[in-house]
Amino acid sequence: MGAVSEVKVTTEGQLVNTGYIGAQQDITLQSQHQIENQASGVMYSQQGNLQATSKQRIQQQGSLIAKGKAQGKAISP
Repeated sequence: MGAVSEVKVTTEGQLVNTGYIGAQQDITLQSQHQIENQASGVMYSQQGNLQATSKQRIQQQGSLIAKGKAQGKAISP
C-alpha cells in the first residue's frame, strides 16, 4: 500500500503488514486488536510521522522508517 500524501488505516480487527506501507507524509494505524509488522514488512514515511495505536498489542519485526517520529502505543483495557 503506497500513497502520494498520507496513509490512515483504522480496523476493528487485526492489522498485519507483510509488505510495504508508504507515504510522503504521515502514516496513522489504529486497530481494536493487534498490529503486527512482520519481518518482511516495511512502513516508510518519507517526510512525516508514523503512529501505530492498538487496543491489544503491537508486534514489530520489520522496518519502521520515518523522518519525524515513529511511535507505537498499545492500550490495554
